[in-house]
Parts: sequence; structure tokens; C-alpha cells
Amino acid sequence: MRTLPLGVRIVALVVPLALLPIAFVGGMAYYYLEDAIRAEATTRELQMLDDGLDLVNASLDQAARVAEAVATLLGGASQDAGGGERPQPEEAAIAPSVQLSFTLSPSVHRIAILRAGASPIVLGTRTAARPAADNPMNLPAFDRLAAPGRLAAGTGGTFTVFVLHPVERGRRLAQVAVEVDARWLRGALADMARAAGGVFFVVDDEGRVLVGSDDATTAHLGRLQAALSRRAVPGPMPLPPDEGNGSDVYYGAQLGEFRRAGAAGTVTLYLVRRTQRGALIDRIADLRSTAALLSGAALAMGLVGAGLIARTVVHPLNALLGMTGRIAGGHFDVRLKKGRDDEIGRLVDAFNGMAASLETFRDRLVDAESFAAIGRVSSTLAHEVRNPLNAMRGCVDYLRLKRPDDPVVTHHAGIIAEEIAELDRFVRDFLRVARVERPVLGPVDLHALLESRLQLHEAASLASHVKTTRDFAATRSVIPVDAQQMAMVFENLINNAIEAMPGGGTLSVSTADGPLSLRVEVRDTGLGIAPELTGRVGTPFFTTKAGGTGLGLAISRRVVEAHGGRLWFETRHGAGAVFQVELPHESVGAGESA
Repeated sequence: MRTLPLGVRIVALVVPLALLPIAFVGGMAYYYLEDAIRAEATTRELQMLDDGLDLVNASLDQAARVAEAVATLLGGASQDAGGGERPQPEEAAIAPSVQLSFTLSPSVHRIAILRAGASPIVLGTRTAARPAADNPMNLPAFDRLAAPGRLAAGTGGTFTVFVLHPVERGRRLAQVAVEVDARWLRGALADMARAAGGVFFVVDDEGRVLVGSDDATTAHLGRLQAALSRRAVPGPMPLPPDEGNGSDVYYGAQLGEFRRAGAAGTVTLYLVRRTQRGALIDRIADLRSTAALLSGAALAMGLVGAGLIARTVVHPLNALLGMTGRIAGGHFDVRLKKGRDDEIGRLVDAFNGMAASLETFRDRLVDAESFAAIGRVSSTLAHEVRNPLNAMRGCVDYLRLKRPDDPVVTHHAGIIAEEIAELDRFVRDFLRVARVERPVLGPVDLHALLESRLQLHEAASLASHVKTTRDFAATRSVIPVDAQQMAMVFENLINNAIEAMPGGGTLSVSTADGPLSLRVEVRDTGLGIAPELTGRVGTPFFTTKAGGTGLGLAISRRVVEAHGGRLWFETRHGAGAVFQVELPHESVGAGESA
């Protein structure tokens, strides 16, 4: 990835951001499509529930019409004008009409006469003309007849619904009871459910199944009980899901209120339809989940892409912007870490190279200005200082000549002569910095030159308890240099290293081959150079030594640069310093050969 062009990388990172709105729109489309299909399925299921309600109510209405017709037949006699009673027809006389009622009304199962304080009289059943049981309809003996209407009896596997209609039998009131055929009702609901799928239940307000289109007539609908007990299902509507199976969907509607057989109060019956979620809805739900997953993945990829773009483009550009600000403020030593090979990596290289070039140019400009100023001053020193020094030196020599035996004169003349010599040496070094002579190059063995400088300082090393080590590993030690000038450079470096270790230490001098140069390294184990002073080391007149002039390293650097080489140092405060000199194997035109 890092080797690809920056434009290709940005396009690859922006693609997830472009996919994000597409995934979002797709997810929303799937969401609304699922809602539309779910609404359509709900409408269809509620219509099926309406059809089931129509079926059950039709069976109850049919039973009511049969009850009314039988009551009319039984109570057809009315009082005559004399107040006498017409005799009532016998039950056997209306038996053909009763059987015709069974034929014309498939939802009717049984017809009977209920009398207060007496057992019911069964007029007929769908399977037999007159059952032998004393109370075949499982009804209580009435001391007082209930009001006409609908009556429900039985729970938990038995379900009986009667339609009552009053009739006069002599001077005693009676009622015709017509029982709705629960098996026929179950079969009719099963046929309807088989055609459309799902299951129908008739349940009471406690959630118990009384009759259903399958064999689960004793099931309990769990969490439906709360909704049903509050009678919160006035019309066809979705119901809470069953706690036993989350994949089922329920719809319910009231059948109405029925009086309880043999008990006070009423019971509300409901028709409930159970169906499974459609496969299409499941598919759409899966697609919506997939769309949501894709949207989330696109969002995550977009965020990652944005972060990578920021890391790839924005952060490096901000770093370059900060670098330009520091360069504009004169801090040319700032560098950025590359870490990449694309366009920005090459731009970082270019900025680093520019900063290095500016730093070198600044150093050279500072040196040029410094040495130009020194050159202007040196001409003044040569005339204004050296001439008086020469006159003073002549006077001292004259005093010594005239008063050779005077100890006072001899003592003070010696002090004056030493100070004149020190001033003359300073002027000479100052002029040397201002006008470094063009080196006269000749073949010189640097190993021998270094050895001679080390032997020259051997006494000073022993006096300072400095151990000297040598590692002359360069295979080509003879190179074209100015022997006198390079001797001065190495002498300066070795002397500085010894003075940096007043309490003793180790001076290491080594050489090594470079591709086109020879490298000399002078290392000490002294205190090193403080970080805040490293930028000033090598500049004229800067020194940390008492009595130093600060010209030695400045002269040495100019000499090395005049040979086409370079001089630099590395240090850690408290861990010593290492000065390195790199000189080319071949002459670069710095001077003429001897």
C-alpha cells in the first residue's frame, strides 16, 4: 500500500465513503419495504379474522333462528275469547320440524326445552332423536329461568354454547335451548384455516382455549391473558406474541359476552387467529439486517478511510507546514521522518534536503561574515598592534643589554617579554584565521603524522593521567595534504581532548576507510559538551577553557575545508566527545602539489 501512488491510495480510501450513502439508502429502502409487506400481511390476517367472526356469528344466528322457530311451534296456542287454553302440541308432533332444522342448520347440535325446577326435555339431536340421560345437555336444573340470549357452559376442553328463546307451556314459562355444534364449528374453522394457513381459537377472557381448528383445545395462550382480561380487544387487532413461540403472530376480536351456565356473571369470548410470520417477511427482515450490517461496515470503512486519509495526507502536510514555520523562524536543524516512498515521502525528502542546505548555507554565511569581520580587523591589528609590540620588544631587549646584572630589570623585562610574546601569538592566530593560506598538497602518510603528534603530547598525557590508544585501520593512509597545516589540525584536536580530561581518562585515535576518503577520529572520555553549547563550538572566539582564545577549532575547520574535507563532532554531556575529520583520497584542486 505504501508503494502505490498517493492518488491511487486516496481513491482507494475514498471508495468506502462513496459507498456509505448507497448502503444507507438501500437499508432505508429495505426497512420501508418490510414495513409495507408486514402491513399488507397484517391486513390480510385481519380480514381472515373477520371472516372467522362472520362464521361463528352466523352459526349463533342460525341457532337463534332455530330456537325462535321451535318456540313458535311449541307456543302456537293462544287463549280463546272465553279465556280457556288451547292444548299445546306434543313434542312428538313437532319432531319432523326439529329434524328438518338439523338438516337446514348444520351448526345446530341439540334442541331441548328448559323448565324451571325440572329436567330439560330433549326434542332432538343430530345423532339421535332422544338421548336417555336425565340431563344430557349438562345443564343445571333451573329454579328460575335465565333471561333469553346466549349461554356458555364448559371450560378446558368442553365448550357448549346455547341460544335460549322463551316459550309458554300452559301457565308455566319455559325456554327453548339450541346448542351450537362445537365439532361442526371446529371443522368449519379448520377448513377456513387450511385454505389460508394458521389456526383459529375460541378463548375465554382468562386466555384458555375452548375450541380450536386443531387439536390444541386445552392450550393456554400465556401473555394474551393480560390483554384479554382487560377486554382490550374490542375489534380485530394484533395481539401480544405468545411467550412460548416468538415466531407466531396473533390477532383477536371479541365474540361477545355470554352468561355463565350454572354460575353468576358473564364471560367474554374471543376469536383468536394464530399464524406464523410469512417467509417473505422473514426474507425482507434478513435483507434489512444485511443492509444494516452493510451500512455499519461501510460506516466503519468510511471512518477508517477518513482516518487513513488524515494519517496519509493531512498529518504529513501539517508536519510539513510546521516545519516551514520553524524554518521561517531560523531553525534550520529541523528534520522530518520519512517512513514512506510516495509523493509525500519524496516531498519530505525535499524539505529535509532544503533544510539541510539552508543550515549549511547559514553556517557558511555566518562563517563568511565572521571571517570577513576578522579580516577587516586583522589589517588593523597588523599595523596598530604588531608595530607597538615590536617597539616594546626592542625596548625590553635594550634594557636587558644595558642592565644585564640588575635582577629587578631582568625579572620585569622577562614578564614584559612573555606578555609581548603572548600578544604576538594571539595576533598571529587571529591573522591565521582571517587568512588561511592556500594548502600546498603533497603525499603525506597520515598514520605517521598522527603518531608524531601523539608522541609530541605524550608527556602532557602522562601528566594528566590520560591513556592513549591507537587504531589505525585505514588501508590507504597516504593522501595529498599540506603536512604543516594538517599537523596543526591534529595537534589542536589531540590537545583539546587531553585538556577535556583533567582528571584522567582515555584518548582514542583511529582511522578508517571511506568510499572516497579517509576518516580520522579523535575520541575522549571527558565531560562532553553541554547541549546548549554544541551550536557555538567551532565558531571564532568561543571557548570553554580558561585562557583559551577560541580560535583553534575555527582555524582547524577552515584548514580541513580548504583541503576539500569536513570536520564535525558528536558528544553526549557527561560521556565525552568525538571529533572526526574526513579528507578526500584525491586532490580537489585546493592547492598545488609540492
